[in-house]
Amino acid sequence: MQELIKNYPNKIRLVLRNMPLPSHQNALAAAKAFRAVCLQSSDLADQYQQELFENQDQLASQGDAFIEQAAAKIGVDVPKMKIDMNGAVVAKSIAQDQKLAKLLKFTGTPSFLIGPEKIVGARPYEDFKKVIERRLNQ
Repeated sequence: MQELIKNYPNKIRLVLRNMPLPSHQNALAAAKAFRAVCLQSSDLADQYQQELFENQDQLASQGDAFIEQAAAKIGVDVPKMKIDMNGAVVAKSIAQDQKLAKLLKFTGTPSFLIGPEKIVGARPYEDFKKVIERRLNQ
């Protein structure tokens, strides 16, 4: 995603939504933590998202401990994050994301929407480039 953003400045926008799947035991906690970090800072949220994605094995094996450790590592106010994770604002945000995913008929993660076209699953750069180029040339 970072390469696409770099190669298509001012032409594409990455918007993250949460669709924590029940089959992933730490997905809901990670989604809540991410949304709580978003309330503190969009810059921290970007860094936190990277930490979670780059360290999925640790997230899977350590769960809540890693969620907090990763947040502390980048300078998040962890006590505030933990309070916000259980608050109404975060719950409403995740519920809205889940409602949108259902409306778009997304059933797995990651899922992407480029204009009206869907890309589902972890796919190579070229797959995204092909769709973006097609959309830009219409």
